[in-house]
This record gives sequence, C-alpha cells and structure tokens, in this order.
Amino acid sequence: MILEIGNWKLEIKNWKHLITIYYLLFTVSQSFAQEELKSKKIETIDGKKYYIHTVEKGQTLYAISKEYAVSVNDIIIENPEAIDGISPGETLKIPFAKAPKQKSLSKVDSSKYIFHKVEPKQTLYSISKMYSVSIETLNTINPELKDGLKVGQIIKIPSDKKVVKDEKKKIVQEEKKPVDEISKKPAAEQSKVKVNEIAEDTIKAFKNEYNIAFFLPFHLDENDPAMIDSLSQDESKISSKTKLALEFYEGAMISVDSLKKEGFKTKIFVYDLDDSDSLKLQSLSKNKELLSMDLMIGPIYSNSFIEIANFAHKHKVAIVSPLSQMNKILLSNPYASKASSSTTSQLEQMANFIVEKYRKKNVVVLNSTNIKELPYTTSFTKAYNDQLLKYPSERDSVREVIYNGKDFDGIGKNLSDTAMNIIIVPSNNQVYVTELLSKLNSVIDKHKIILFGMQSWTSFDNLDIEYLNNLSLHLPSNSYIDYDSEQVKVFAKKYRSQYKTDPSNYVYQGFDVTYFYLNALKKFGSRFEKKLPDLNEKGIQIAFNFYQTTVESGYENRFCYILMYQDYKLVDASKE
Repeated sequence: MILEIGNWKLEIKNWKHLITIYYLLFTVSQSFAQEELKSKKIETIDGKKYYIHTVEKGQTLYAISKEYAVSVNDIIIENPEAIDGISPGETLKIPFAKAPKQKSLSKVDSSKYIFHKVEPKQTLYSISKMYSVSIETLNTINPELKDGLKVGQIIKIPSDKKVVKDEKKKIVQEEKKPVDEISKKPAAEQSKVKVNEIAEDTIKAFKNEYNIAFFLPFHLDENDPAMIDSLSQDESKISSKTKLALEFYEGAMISVDSLKKEGFKTKIFVYDLDDSDSLKLQSLSKNKELLSMDLMIGPIYSNSFIEIANFAHKHKVAIVSPLSQMNKILLSNPYASKASSSTTSQLEQMANFIVEKYRKKNVVVLNSTNIKELPYTTSFTKAYNDQLLKYPSERDSVREVIYNGKDFDGIGKNLSDTAMNIIIVPSNNQVYVTELLSKLNSVIDKHKIILFGMQSWTSFDNLDIEYLNNLSLHLPSNSYIDYDSEQVKVFAKKYRSQYKTDPSNYVYQGFDVTYFYLNALKKFGSRFEKKLPDLNEKGIQIAFNFYQTTVESGYENRFCYILMYQDYKLVDASKE
C-alpha cells in the first residue's frame, strides 16, 4: 500500500506501520500548530497593548494562556464572557507582555535547602507548620507559589528547619486555641503568634456565635409594612415579587432552627435588596455592620451580588449566590461560591452521562445555527469527545447535524433504523424545541429515540407531555426532589405544620443552601472556603460538589442531576 502526502510517497507495510506514521505526522503537525498559535496582531486599546487572538477549534483557555505566558485569570479579566467557555472564531484580548530578561542559570545550593513534595490536601499553612517556617519565607524562596500550590510540586524549605512529626495534631490544636488566650499576650508576642504560630485568618475562624447575612428581594415597601415573619403567616400581604424571597427565607430558617438544636449558635441579619435598589446597594456597601459578618447568602440577582461580593472579598467574608448559574460572578473572588451549576457544566455532566451509558449508540447533536447557542453545541461536543478518550477501542465521535428548524430530512438521514438514536438538542428556544419535538415524535415508529434537552425546558409551558414521555426526554437539572423519600416527607410535614401549606422548590433550596453552608461554618469556622471541594454532600433537593473555577476565583457547585421522563413524570435517570 502506498500513502501519498504532497510530493511524498510512503510504502505502508501493515496497519501498525500506518498508525506509527500517522502518529508521527500528527505530532509534527501539532508542533507546527503550537508554534503558529500566537497571534501576530497587536492592538492598543485604552492605552494598553493586547494580542488579538482568534480561537481555533479544539483550543482551551489553558493552552492559550501557556502560549502567551499569562494566567487564565489574566485572560478572563480582559474577556469576562470567557469564564463560561470559548468557541472557535471568537476573538480574545490577550494582555501584551514583553519577554522577561534571561536570568543566568545557577545550581540550587542543596546544602541550604531541603526539598518537600506536596501531598494531596496539603496547604501552605500546613507545610509551614510542618517545618516551623513562615508562609512569607516559603513564598519568598519559592516565587512559583504565586500561581498556587499543586500536588506533586517540589518546593524548597530552609535546611535548618525540622519537620514537626505530629503535624495534624499540632494544627488542630492551634486552630482551636481560643481568641481570648491570644489577646491576653503582650503586643510583641501577639505579633509573633500571627506570623509564626497561627495564620491570621485562623484566629477568627472559630467563634461561639456566627453572624449570617441574608440579602433577599422582599420588596417590603410594596407590601404591608409588617415584619417578615408576620408576612409568612398571611399570603394576602405578599406581593408576587416577594414570594421567591420569602419562600427561600422560610426554608433557610428551618435549617437555622435544626442546627440550633445541635448547639450551633447564629445571629441572623436580613437585608431587603434587589438589583434595582442602586441607592440601597451603595448604602449597604458602606454599612459597618457588614464587617461583623461570617457568611453572606445572596443577593439573588447577579448585578447586586457582584457589588456585595466585592465588599466580601475586600473584608475576607464568605459569600454564596444561591440561585445564579453565571460563573462570571465568581471572577477574581476566592471568597465567593455559587450553589447552581452553569449551563456549560450541565452540558459537560450530560456528556459524561451519555458516554457512560450510550456511547455505543448513534449519538447525534443538533446545531440550531443560532450564534448565541453555538457555545452550547461546542461545549457538549468537546466534553463528549474528551470523555470518549477513556474508551480508545470504542471511539466514535458524536455526529453534529445542522438543523435550523426547516429541513428535517437532514436529521432523518443521520438516524439509524436499527440502533438506538441519542439526540442532543442544546437549545433554549421554545418555538424551535416545540416544533422539533412534534417532528421527532412523528418518526418514533421507525426509529428508536432518546432525547436530551436543557434545564430551561422545564419552564416551557406548551410542551406536549405525551411527546416528552414517548421520546424519553432527559434533562440536566440543579435540583431534584424525590417525594417518595422519607427525608422529604419529614421535611414537608414539618413545613406544613408551621406554614399551613406545602413547601415550594424555593423553600427546599433555602433549606439546603443554608444548612450546607452553616454546617461548613460549624466544621471549619469562617475560613471554610478552601474546604468546599471536600464537602461532597447531598441535601433534600440539591447535591454539592464544588470546583474552584480558577486559582484566583471562586467555587462553583458543578453537581447536576440527569432527569428523565418515565410514566409521565421526571425521575432520577442515574437510578434507572
């Protein structure tokens, strides 16, 4: 067999020979591609120089950041929309940086240092305690730590420092040392304690009582001027705008009461705040009362959340967005987190589910040609193909079919008559989705179809439930309530007893979010942020699995359920 490549002719002796040549050619082409990645286009915008980079297919923010020698966060700061993903053809402003001067290479004097390999779950604080060396010293002699500590990383420790054998016991004892005991020491000793014995943040981590702030859009000026608790008892006093906030607050207070019975003390502060309250927002940003907070829950809406989150970041206060799916609210704020996964994360989780369960089937993703929805298709396809790499002997990339709502024959040509067809529709367009469901339902007598959609479909009011059931529709969702579970029955009974009605989704959400974060305070004190990825817990409606979006930014709860229609109701597909 002769393989012709340009003017080259290569003799292929067997299939192994072909794979070897293909691999070499692919490696070389990738090397050239990497060399050509850096844009030659440089522009000055608002007095600052940028490379103008056009995203190529398959490129990631991480790969681009390495090519330009900047951090991922540097790119996101200049291109905020990139935090939710990038897509081919998109242009990015990359901060222009002159190449640093070459430093003369010299061998590290091993007599001055010992070398420590970072183990899982170790932090700079724990390593500083192991060797009785300050964090400042570690940062000075290991400048690479500015990018964060990584498992497997080798860092230098002054050789005159000896490891503290019972590291865990020492740290726990120091974390629990009462604040009063420290404050009684002379000023000079207090300073020494802060630097060499206990991190400053740890001093105020554990308290007898924690201050919790809720920022919710009650709109009390539009309702009867009564207290929030009295509003809970009389729906006639409640405006429609207040309903969400009030139900969330009711669920939150049940969680507060539950933990109070376990001896956990909190003081609750409630602030009536909406995105439209610009004057109130400015006033709150200067409110000294907020300086005493240990945790802030809300605001609900993104604009006001970002404003309050900036205050929280400045004063090192943990803040959580209970409902927003937008990752940009976490940008450059390691004290911020959000309880709901982004659309991109949901598509990635859905891709993982399909690969695990249906990778041998005929998998088709529809491209609606809507430029706003193109990132959804790209995110799913990339996540699916990346996950498929775990099964090298079963590789069969997802088929992408363009369907703008007119030519259904294009879909029909890609459907199998014998195998199960897995169709993914990453669209939030209600008209597009409604018409597509009708057409897919019309061919289920010829083709076996399982349909995957978006969480937004649950809010569409004109979808035929018969179609949803026939197509075994699957949806990603940040929440799911199993009304047959004992936990839900007990909670619902308690809520009915107190409020004389059934709990809504916002009630469950208020309970789950508040209980999770108060429990984190109880376990780790007010500096619990870095522990969030370790707290994989499941509430009544929400499960928690946190991931830090970038080293300098906040934490996203990436967990989402995959639900499916079965017998005309949504059930947890992972249990089927």
